[in-house]
Order: sequence, then C-alpha cells, then structure tokens
Amino acid sequence: MTSTIRGTDNFDSATSGASTTAGAVSTYMLANNSSGGTISTGATVAGSSLRPTSTGDPSNTSYTMSGTWRLMGHKTGGNTSYGGSWEGSLWVRVS
Repeated sequence: MTSTIRGTDNFDSATSGASTTAGAVSTYMLANNSSGGTISTGATVAGSSLRPTSTGDPSNTSYTMSGTWRLMGHKTGGNTSYGGSWEGSLWVRVS
C-alpha cells in the first residue's frame, strides 16, 4: 500500500491495511482441509473443514475455524494419519 500525504490531508494509519487478528476476514492461514481429497486453487470451503497446520507437523485437529476460506495454494489428497495431515496450504478468509 502506498500513501501520499499532501499538506492538509488527514491520514489515520490505525484504519489502513488488513486485519492482523487470526481468523479475521482478509487474513491468511496455513491450514489443511480435514475432509481430504484434491481441491483446486481458488476454490472455497467452510472454515469448519480446515485445521491450522505447520510445515513440519500434522494439523491441529482440536481447533476449528469459522467463515469461508479460499485456497491460494495447491491441495492434493494428503496423508491423514496421526489425526491430521502433512499437506497444508495457504488459505485466505473471504467471509
């Protein structure tokens, strides 16, 4: 985001930019779709089917997300052993 301030313009930095509250609309999360299967880039799913994950551990099966999330990365099946999956991808909350 680029901002230009001219003379008498009023600029409030507290209201600019996206939210940094985890799970808020327009935020991103590394997560796995707990229902498994292939999901196309750009597809949306209910947050209730997503679980936060990391790049080295299975997803956190006890935490559920709300809202609708869009897949920004790539998701094909995945190993769902150990109660989670090793195949997380990047998601953005759209509603």
